[in-house]
Amino acid sequence: HRRPIGPAHRNLGRIVVDEHRYPQRARGTQLKRIAVIPANVFVAAFNSLPGLPLDGGRVLEALVWRLAKDRETGTLLAGWCGRLVAVAVGYAVLGLPPFTGRRLGVTGVIWLLLIALLLWQGATQAIKMAHWRRKAPLVSVRDLLRAAVPVASNATLATAAAAAAAAGAGDVVVLDVYGRPAALVDTREAASVPALRADLVQASEVAHALPAGSVIDLTLQGEQLIELLEQTPHAQYVVLDEQQQVVGVLAWDDVAAAVGVK
Repeated sequence: HRRPIGPAHRNLGRIVVDEHRYPQRARGTQLKRIAVIPANVFVAAFNSLPGLPLDGGRVLEALVWRLAKDRETGTLLAGWCGRLVAVAVGYAVLGLPPFTGRRLGVTGVIWLLLIALLLWQGATQAIKMAHWRRKAPLVSVRDLLRAAVPVASNATLATAAAAAAAAGAGDVVVLDVYGRPAALVDTREAASVPALRADLVQASEVAHALPAGSVIDLTLQGEQLIELLEQTPHAQYVVLDEQQQVVGVLAWDDVAAAVGVK
């Protein structure tokens, strides 16, 4: 009876021969594999600590959410625990060595401090988002918009200024030839134009084109508004009413101030 011969049998035979011929190399390979196990265990244990943005923090967030029936409470608690974890890591790097007499190398110190910084930033962001979501239902475009007036695409700066003054508006939206919002006049650039030249300069020359997603509906409010702003973040948004007429401008800073996000 002849034994089968193939790539698998040749590799197996080579491994057996190597183990007998080079026992030190075989033991070295086994030691390397064993040495990886404690590192993986440490990473898994560290990731299980109860603080965001670690996986253990997400478990804590879900548990508190279930018990308190409030997601934001779970996020806040897990976020503050994440900050404690970050502080503990920083203290372990900078505070413990003088007492234990064991010092880390420069590379180890830098890596651990970087991890502590990332943990702190992730936890802080989670806390901010919890406050954001808690106040989101109270936010509406109608309450935060600033008055604005539309002007034709060929309107001069003098005409735009007169229209804004008559309506008591602080912003001017330039429409395209189809009557759709196309640009927003930069108030600083407009103010830098001498009054004697206001009739010679078109409003569109001191306006910035509106990026995609910067025209929103007056009826938006609550989480629906917040989700839209997160998906298309801009400094300012032109607001249209039910008749698709320009009624104002919504500034990102005003929304952030309303929900307490700095």
